[in-house]
Amino acid sequence: MAAGETLHVAADLTYPPFQYRDSNSTPAGFEIDITNAVCAAMQVKCEYVVSSFNAEIPSLMAKKVDFISPLGATEKRRKSIDFNDFIYHIPTSLVARKGD
Repeated sequence: MAAGETLHVAADLTYPPFQYRDSNSTPAGFEIDITNAVCAAMQVKCEYVVSSFNAEIPSLMAKKVDFISPLGATEKRRKSIDFNDFIYHIPTSLVARKGD
């Protein structure tokens, strides 16, 4: 990557508070903030390409976007695309009443 290069990032902005459009229709949310920080550290400009979640991998395969941030790694996804190490990890748990 050259400093100042523009990278196109796939984004599904229908997942608040992680990804959504703010009152100015600008991509916002926790994952957008992290992606912006990664882009700043790389000294590149990131331009968001808004699409549906289901269109993100096909867009990457068709070279319409340079990366998807973030996307959970599954065995099926690993067969067609590469993943980096975790940028962040959100552990999940199922919580229920005792006896349910």
